[in-house]
Amino acid sequence: MLAATNCKGIFFTDYPETSHFTCPEWSHLSPQDAITYTKALITELPPSFTH
Repeated sequence: MLAATNCKGIFFTDYPETSHFTCPEWSHLSPQDAITYTKALITELPPSFTH
């Protein structure tokens, strides 16, 4: 999808802060993991994404 849309992407296994998460049913994190993941993801976003 990224190649078809010429967009940049972030894959969770590329970053140590997020690579350990496991989706129990392959699509969603637990509520607590979702909070931790989101906080970690924000630190990986380029400044133009967070403003």
